[in-house]
Amino acid sequence: MHTITEAENSSNNATQQDNTVILQPPKRRWRWLKRGVMAIAIPLGLLLLSMVMLGLLGNDGIRKMGSFVDTIWLPASIARLAFYTLLAFVFIPIILRKARDKNASTLNVLNLELSRDDLEEEERAYISELHSKCAAQERIYQFLFTHRGVFLASLIVFDIITLQLPYFLK
Repeated sequence: MHTITEAENSSNNATQQDNTVILQPPKRRWRWLKRGVMAIAIPLGLLLLSMVMLGLLGNDGIRKMGSFVDTIWLPASIARLAFYTLLAFVFIPIILRKARDKNASTLNVLNLELSRDDLEEEERAYISELHSKCAAQERIYQFLFTHRGVFLASLIVFDIITLQLPYFLK
């Protein structure tokens, strides 16, 4: 994409008309309203659901449900930890490897393009900018690929704060 500076624009206006049309997508003004309504509707829905469950099950049913949760809490926690480990050490490396391979092929193509002698200065600057962005992205992928433990630790901390701590504080 080429941007026209003021000097180029004034010199080009003498020779040709500027036929540039800038299209901007319409702004979605309703999304903030939707987020606000959802922030209120979800807690109200949970409150309504808990009142319906209390009405249907009664106090004895709620106690039995609590004992059921106590029974499956440890196996569910172990299953979540196994899923987090599988995610950190199997799925994320596969996704990152595909992204690195795609980025490496893009870097190879850009290197071939930069080695050509018939490039104009604008094209060379654009390709070298893309090359530097791809090289930076490659460094990020290398960092992410070698630090899977950080991802796993963040998942475990999130699990402890959001799932385990409320259970132990009850």
